[in-house]
Amino acid sequence: MSHKYVGFASQTVEDIYAEFSPELQAEIDTVPALRQSKRDLFELILWADEYQQRAIIQCMRDQGITYDEAEERASYNEYHEQEDEEPPVVDLDEIVRVLYAHIDTYFREQGVYETWDVKIRKDSNTKGRTRILISLQETVKEM
Repeated sequence: MSHKYVGFASQTVEDIYAEFSPELQAEIDTVPALRQSKRDLFELILWADEYQQRAIIQCMRDQGITYDEAEERASYNEYHEQEDEEPPVVDLDEIVRVLYAHIDTYFREQGVYETWDVKIRKDSNTKGRTRILISLQETVKEM
């Protein structure tokens, strides 16, 4: 999918919508507020799992709630049929540490640090979402 390589600002609602499978597009079409929201579609496509995407869409449609509310409910398994299952224990700090190590190793193997100024940081928000943000800026060579 090209959304991983193209920035949010340069994409249109139609560009993002086109990234979904035809089945998910049909689901999205049942929620006009989602179909028209560039931000919500972009957030939805960041969920790589179609099952999770579908749960968010269905939650919005069936309960008449916003994307943010549906994402929160679906991400905590409140809208799934497996409500009686115990949620897995996830050590977020360990996941972030391991992911950072993989990114760092890859960058070193590819020689990224030699030509780019690299910043990798962890960002958390009040909803409990944690992101790893990577910024790359070409190093200016002095003559």
